[in-house]
Amino acid sequence: MITFLVAAPLDEINHRINGLDITTWSPSHFLLFLGTGICMAGVTRGAMVNLDKSPFRTIALLAMFFYIFEDAMFPNGQQEYGIFEIMAWDGGKIEASSDLLAFLANEIHRAPDRAAILQFALPIPSWFYPLWGMVAAALVLVVARKVIGLRWTATAIVGGYLAYKSVLWLAFVAAGFTKSAVPFWLIVVGVAVDVAFAVAWPWFVRVLVGSVLVVGLGHLAMLAQDRLLVLPPVNHFIAPVSFVVLAVLWGLGERWWPPYQRRWMTRLGRPRTPAPVPVVSS
Repeated sequence: MITFLVAAPLDEINHRINGLDITTWSPSHFLLFLGTGICMAGVTRGAMVNLDKSPFRTIALLAMFFYIFEDAMFPNGQQEYGIFEIMAWDGGKIEASSDLLAFLANEIHRAPDRAAILQFALPIPSWFYPLWGMVAAALVLVVARKVIGLRWTATAIVGGYLAYKSVLWLAFVAAGFTKSAVPFWLIVVGVAVDVAFAVAWPWFVRVLVGSVLVVGLGHLAMLAQDRLLVLPPVNHFIAPVSFVVLAVLWGLGERWWPPYQRRWMTRLGRPRTPAPVPVVSS
């Protein structure tokens, strides 16, 4: 709640100073995603420590990590919508509303051209989309796999996310809303994380093998989706950087996780026990 209460006035101040801000990557918007993630992490911990081991607990944890995964992937969505805006512009069909185009013209002090549309539709560099997508996705899925422990935990979460995105795509398109590029390439990230945990090798081997699989297969899947469907611009030369960032963060998590997991999985305070019933002698 504190994060939201900080983000909301900052966002209002930003709009009053800079006008309409449609990028998901502004600091105030990112604080909103962070606040959502903190909230869901707290609810997830509540499920971890208060639900007895059962199918319901497993389903609840899968659902919570699905929401956390969606929150982590949400900022990349602007690129996935933006690529269709550029395709529409190049095809001579302008999908943006007249109000937005008027705002854009007022901001740049000229009639909107392709360069201006490109800046608004695809606001982040082409190397950042794969870097964020692979690293953030893999880290959320690694935590989910360690917490839930099922063999195909990561794949199930990504599969559910892609099914959700596909259903929304159909609903939005039927309602006349702008299309987006569903990130089907993410499924290989889920599979890669599960494969990394499939063998009981030392933690540092798991980190290296998992990072290689996530980044290598992730970029191959991006190439395939770009050829077969639609994908935002991707700079594949960022792959070595993505590998290093993921391996370092995953490795730190592996070393830091065991003692923290014991604290995270422990109830705060002592569990309640029923008061003893007084025995009344006759």
